[in-house]
Amino acid sequence: PDPEGDLTYHMGISLTSSLMAGLNIDPATLAWWREQEAEARTAVSELTTMALGWVISTFEKWYRRHQPEAVWAYGPASDVVWWEAACRAVGAEAPWRYSDVQCVRTIKRLSRYEEHGEIPFEGVQHDALADAIHQARMVQRGYRELGLGLVLPVAAPPPFAAPLRSPLPRERGRAAAGRFARRTTKRHNASIPRRLVRTRGYQVQ
Repeated sequence: PDPEGDLTYHMGISLTSSLMAGLNIDPATLAWWREQEAEARTAVSELTTMALGWVISTFEKWYRRHQPEAVWAYGPASDVVWWEAACRAVGAEAPWRYSDVQCVRTIKRLSRYEEHGEIPFEGVQHDALADAIHQARMVQRGYRELGLGLVLPVAAPPPFAAPLRSPLPRERGRAAAGRFARRTTKRHNASIPRRLVRTRGYQVQ
C-alpha cells in the first residue's frame, strides 16, 4: 500500500542497507525463518524492499499523520526494541514516547482472551501486516471485554490523593497546630526551649 494514503504501512527493508547501517544478521532468526511455511517465506521474499533510511523516514511521516494514541506490540521487548535500534542506526529516533508502548500479551491476559476463543487469522501468518492486523483485533476484543471502549479514559485521582486540609478556619487552624507543636516539643525534649516544627504546612516556633 501507498504509505502516503492508506491506513496501513507495509514495506520491506533491503538487507544491504541494513548491513551498511551497522545492523547485524541474527543466525537464530534465519534458522527460525527456514522452519516456517513456504507461504510465509514467499510473502517475505516477494515484498518490495527499500533502503532502511527511506523506510524509517516515510514510516515516521505516516505515523505522525495518523497520530495513534499507543504503539502495540507482541511484545514490546522485541519489535519495538528492534525498530528503535534501526532508527538509531540511521541517526533517527522512533516517533513514539516510551509511555506510548503497550503489550498485546498483557491485555490478552487481563481480558482472559483464551476463554473467549481464538480470533480467526486472516492472511499469511508471519507476514508483518497480517500479524499487525490480527493483533489489533486482539486489542479491540480486549478493550471490549474490559469495558474500556475505544479510548482509555483518564481516571480521576482517588479521594485519598487530595491534599489534607484542616477542618478549622485558617487562623484557628494555625493556633491549634501551634499548641500541639509546643506540647509535643515539651513532652519529648524539654531541654530544647524553642524548636521549629512544620505541621500541616505551617511553620510554628
